[in-house]
Amino acid sequence: MEHSLQTDLDKYVQLANLMRLDSESHRLMETDVIDGLDRRCEQVSPGWAKGVYSMGQLAFEGETSWTQFLHNRTSFVLHRRLLSDGHQAVILPIRARLEPTALPK
Repeated sequence: MEHSLQTDLDKYVQLANLMRLDSESHRLMETDVIDGLDRRCEQVSPGWAKGVYSMGQLAFEGETSWTQFLHNRTSFVLHRRLLSDGHQAVILPIRARLEPTALPK
């Protein structure tokens, strides 16, 4: 799983670099996601004077109260913390389907 995650992160860094944006990726495994991300942002912020933190907000098609409970607050809470600490941060919507769809042949 870690190798797959790092491979995906490397693709995003390459994409940003192709657009001439300085970029790096960081990953962590925490039981308290928001506190872990907040600490990680504080660790890397000294190296990026004009850094902007980007995060995704899952938007499920056919969202249920269960998916809202699991996924709806993390990016908003972290966004608010980063802004109050004087950092720039943006939330990008990510559409997710709950039902599998067939790929075209």
